[in-house]
Amino acid sequence: PPDPTTTSVWTPCYSSPRTARDRFLSPPLPLSLPLPQSIPHPIVFSPGMRENPIPADHRFPMRKNAMLFDFLSARNLTTRHFIPDHPDVDTLCLAHDRAYVTQFLDGTLPPAMMRRVGLPWTEPLVRRTTIGVGAALMAVRLAMQFGIATMCSGGTHHAGPDFGGGWCILNDFAVAARAIQVRK
Repeated sequence: PPDPTTTSVWTPCYSSPRTARDRFLSPPLPLSLPLPQSIPHPIVFSPGMRENPIPADHRFPMRKNAMLFDFLSARNLTTRHFIPDHPDVDTLCLAHDRAYVTQFLDGTLPPAMMRRVGLPWTEPLVRRTTIGVGAALMAVRLAMQFGIATMCSGGTHHAGPDFGGGWCILNDFAVAARAIQVRK
């Protein structure tokens, strides 16, 4: 257990019956835990993830991806860094409806659909969204090659085939999974 004099004391969520809200509000592990000297597996991150296409006062934590990569870089843990490319439309359409993808890319999604996403449409948002899918595609390919890979972005799992939601426009995991299925 953590030393209460040097780290915050917290109870792991599996040690006592608590509500989901209590588990969510539990403090995270302290960042002062010992870190490895290097991480031998590939890390995928695009400088495009530094672009913040939403208003500064928006509640979505857009900067979290760059902050994670910077945290790892400051500790020399990004020695095997890979930069992804933007996927083409056909790849995006492996998991998404072509009309939906086209409307998102050209900015013609109906306002109600963008409200469901919770982010305002901008060209920088398109670039940021597609490079996130590119990161998932690259991470999956690298994981298949090396047995493991990390991406400092993603998790846009709230997007469906023809709609977005919960700040997710394209489902990066679904596109990456479909790409691997098609490749086999």
